[in-house]
Amino acid sequence: MLKKTPGVAAEHAEITAFLGKDRVQGVLSFGGTIRVDGKVDGEVVSKDTLICGDEAFLPGEIGVGTLILSGKIVGNVSASEKVHLLARPWSKGTSKRQKLIIEEE
Repeated sequence: MLKKTPGVAAEHAEITAFLGKDRVQGVLSFGGTIRVDGKVDGEVVSKDTLICGDEAFLPGEIGVGTLILSGKIVGNVSASEKVHLLARPWSKGTSKRQKLIIEEE
């Protein structure tokens, strides 16, 4: 993985934390880039990057800088930078963002 440097896309930033296939409840607040492959039951808040893996399930409000999604979200998403939808994501709720990228299958 590459370290986050000015002018480098968030998709290439170093992952600073990883939540496996476990379940987390409550408010998840973080800095840097975090990858989630499990369930986060509650609110997610950050100015940085959230990566939701294929097995991720987030039923709650999401407020981040950048969202990279290939898992499932049920709730409202607010991304101040962009939302990048990888192949086969699933989302139910509203989405506020500056930029939307949808990857082809």
